[in-house]
Amino acid sequence: MAQEPLGSADNYKAQCLQNGVRCTLTYPEGPTQAKPEAPKPSEVAPAVSSPPAFGGFLGVLIVLIVLVAIIVLWMFFGSGGVLLSRAPMATQPNRSEKPENWQSTTRDANEKPRDFLAHIAAMPDRREALVQLLRQCLLQSAKRTGTHVLRSDTERTVFVRLPKKMEHRDELRRLLLQTELAHYGGKVPAESDFSELLQVAQPLLFSGGSARV
Repeated sequence: MAQEPLGSADNYKAQCLQNGVRCTLTYPEGPTQAKPEAPKPSEVAPAVSSPPAFGGFLGVLIVLIVLVAIIVLWMFFGSGGVLLSRAPMATQPNRSEKPENWQSTTRDANEKPRDFLAHIAAMPDRREALVQLLRQCLLQSAKRTGTHVLRSDTERTVFVRLPKKMEHRDELRRLLLQTELAHYGGKVPAESDFSELLQVAQPLLFSGGSARV
């Protein structure tokens, strides 16, 4: 008779009886399930890097453009803008300028009217005296009325640009006509006419022909 293996159930019971121990054997239902193996870590595919959107020469060009734009904006709106800003004008330009061909004939604007009239009365050339007298009266009238005088203006264009309601405008028109006759027509005024024109010019030089309100 074959001997039961030491690890059998009957042999285990017999040993329990010999030792005075009551043993109860319990068997699991169904076949013994094997312990599931731990899942292997999934193999992660290496990430494939996409090529840069801007590379090579195009990328360098874009970087240079951005840098230039930043420098320009900093120069205009940052501390560098002070270097590019226009220097303030020391003095405001005079609204009424002398026309180009009047530079050598008109007197100093700061000269007093009485001194100017005395200078005109002492000039031997009456035609040239009337030209200087007319031009000074036109400049004074333009200055007082805020009329802009261009460097290319003539005596008549300055007169036409003066306000229609300017005070003593009729006297200035008379002086203009007499001066044109003397200067362009070659008519030398008589001494009585010349003295009368000096009287006509006085309110223009002293008041400047201010416009009526």
